[in-house]
Amino acid sequence: MKRQSMIFVESMGQGAPVVLVHGWGMHGNLMRDLAMDLSADFQVFLVDLPGHGRSESLPLFDLVEVLERLAASLPASNAA
Repeated sequence: MKRQSMIFVESMGQGAPVVLVHGWGMHGNLMRDLAMDLSADFQVFLVDLPGHGRSESLPLFDLVEVLERLAASLPASNAA
């Protein structure tokens, strides 16, 4: 996890990236079984959105800020 992002992201497996984002009021660990299954063929990223699971809360919810922090927490894409 990158400290400045405040978003906890766990990674497992290798291959094409798959990002699993939980619904509101939940946390990424709820998708652990799915992530483990997918990690046989993909690099899976389990995300805890701000204020959920192991991520810090934001002082004020701002969707753009959440997306920017999520993008900063994930590796850069090599897609052309």
